[in-house]
Amino acid sequence: MDGSITSVGGLTPEQEQVALRKIAERVPPVLSVEQAVAMQDLKPFLKAIADVNRLAILQELSREDGLSVLDLSERLVLSQPLTSWHLHILKRARLVNPTHVGRQRIYRLNQEQLQEYRELFNHVTDL
Repeated sequence: MDGSITSVGGLTPEQEQVALRKIAERVPPVLSVEQAVAMQDLKPFLKAIADVNRLAILQELSREDGLSVLDLSERLVLSQPLTSWHLHILKRARLVNPTHVGRQRIYRLNQEQLQEYRELFNHVTDL
C-alpha cells in the first residue's frame, strides 16, 4: 500500500464526504479521522471473518477454483440455506464472486479484495 487510504466501500465522492463528517464527529481522541475511516471500511471484512463457518468457506474456496453452495454445504456439514446465508455475508463484503454455470452459482474467492482488506487491516493495526 502506498500509505494513502482508499475507500473499499464504493462510495461517490459526495457520499464519502458525508461519511467522513459523520465519522469525524465520533472519532475517539486517540485516533485520527483517517484511522477511523479505515476502521469503518474494515467493518464488512471483520463481520465476514467473525464466524468460523465463513472462515471455513474462505479456506475451502482458497483451495478450489470454484464451488457451489451444495459443494460447500456438504464439506462444512451445514444446511444449504445456512451456507447460502454465510455466502451472502461474504458476498456483501466482496470476498467471494458468484458466477452462473447453468442453473448453479459457483463461488470463487476474490483474491484482490482480500488483499486490499489485508493491507488496510495491517495499516490500521500498525502498532
